[in-house]
Amino acid sequence: MQYFTGLTAIGDEAFYNCVSLASITLPNTVTSIGNEAFWSCYSLTFIEIPSSVTSIGEIVFQGCNNLNTVTIGSSVNSIGNWVFADCTGLESITVLATTPPAVGDYAFTNVPTDIPVYVPCGSRAAYQSAEGWSNFTNISEDCEAITLSITGYGNDPTTTEGWHLIASPLEGVSPENVGNMLSNNYDLYQFHGSFEGAEWRNYKNNENNGFTMLYAGDGYLYANSEDVTLEFKGSVLNLQEYPVYLIKDDDTRFGNWNLVGNSFTTEATVSKTDYYRIEPGTRTLMPSSGNVNPMEGIFVEANEDSEMVTFTKLTRGERAIESPMVNIDLRNAEGRLLDRARLRMGKGNNLSKLDMLSDPNRLYFRIDGKDYAVARVNGQGEMPLHFDAAQNGTFTLNVNVEGMEMAYLHLIDNMTGEDIDLLQTNEYTFSGKPADYASRFRLVFETGSSAEGDSFAFVDAAGNIVITNTEAGATLQVIDVTGRVVVSTDVARGVSTKGMTAGVYVLRLINGNDVMTQKIVVE
Repeated sequence: MQYFTGLTAIGDEAFYNCVSLASITLPNTVTSIGNEAFWSCYSLTFIEIPSSVTSIGEIVFQGCNNLNTVTIGSSVNSIGNWVFADCTGLESITVLATTPPAVGDYAFTNVPTDIPVYVPCGSRAAYQSAEGWSNFTNISEDCEAITLSITGYGNDPTTTEGWHLIASPLEGVSPENVGNMLSNNYDLYQFHGSFEGAEWRNYKNNENNGFTMLYAGDGYLYANSEDVTLEFKGSVLNLQEYPVYLIKDDDTRFGNWNLVGNSFTTEATVSKTDYYRIEPGTRTLMPSSGNVNPMEGIFVEANEDSEMVTFTKLTRGERAIESPMVNIDLRNAEGRLLDRARLRMGKGNNLSKLDMLSDPNRLYFRIDGKDYAVARVNGQGEMPLHFDAAQNGTFTLNVNVEGMEMAYLHLIDNMTGEDIDLLQTNEYTFSGKPADYASRFRLVFETGSSAEGDSFAFVDAAGNIVITNTEAGATLQVIDVTGRVVVSTDVARGVSTKGMTAGVYVLRLINGNDVMTQKIVVE
């Protein structure tokens, strides 16, 4: 289950005996959890009690025998009787309060006493001597510094280089307690898209703007005049995934944009196909996708009210699976990347154009009067590609295709009449000036046969699986992550993804003795 926006308390017996409840995310507006609130929720596997909660009632999680990880927020000061009694499956407990919460009678009855209990730096001795906590034999604190390297911008304070989108690996920490963060000449910004005209708050003025802490799940804009290594000391998030609630405000220019962050110290996937990251060494935002770097901030767009985005920790070597796309990069005469636009094959949300930090040169798709950096398309057609030049100059469009083969891909220059076959050359150099009309280009495209068993299918805008190379009589199988064949049909009949659970599937195309496989993402 997801956030209950604005909720301040979980009442007595609120989810009592909800035996199918597997997960729940509590909002940071909740301050108390009532008696027996989750008693006998046998399917619940993890719970994170936010730092807004100050008290936990009695018998709250008793009998949740599949509960394996628990995180208790930093403001919790009391835990009632029998709270975790008979939670025999518990594998770890993380407590973020520096002062051990008062523990009621039998709170941990039948909980293994040798499981790891993670506490804040400097708090281990207090927990080892506190009633209710002293029974645990494996209390530890992780005070090793978590570091993040920052490249400085040098002696020129007006430069656009050296900006970084960062995230904190700790649930809450003052910038004053982050090593080297406030050294030299620095800037540290918090973003609020709903504050028209005042979207950015600089920590330097925190006496007036209320920006005093860095929180997990949020992103921040940071720059320093020197090369520095930021040092975070504290207990890192002991979770596999971290959900973040997004704000959607249609009444302001940037109200639907959220600066969020991967607070894990490893790469993570994010439950948004496309997002914006900052181009290294610049102050330019680029539409991106795939894995998010450790402790990296990104801009995501809220498309729905009460929407959430989730970061999922990756093990070493794991990569996000991409849907097919055409990338168009705009570069200046020196080869510097100025902007980017993308065509994605298949259904999903378009990604709006975000110009807050970008250079004034703009590359974008104009659809129904709105500007997009990423547009979703079917397997063939044409798309207007707009370009705004900030100054006279020579520019180059570099085009590359990922995850599919194209039968036809042409760039048309509407000003000169040139028709560039992008399957023969992947770039086009042209002169541009601010007086040029924006609708300078258009892309004409058609997907084609895959080569050597690579990508042979994609999901179109209507949610249909489109096969790009096969013969009549071939069989298409759709296989879920458990290995179960959920669809097996003649290709001619087609397959719709409507009704399929979102996730990764394997396509198996059987054509006589030839068998090809490919992964697809259903959103």
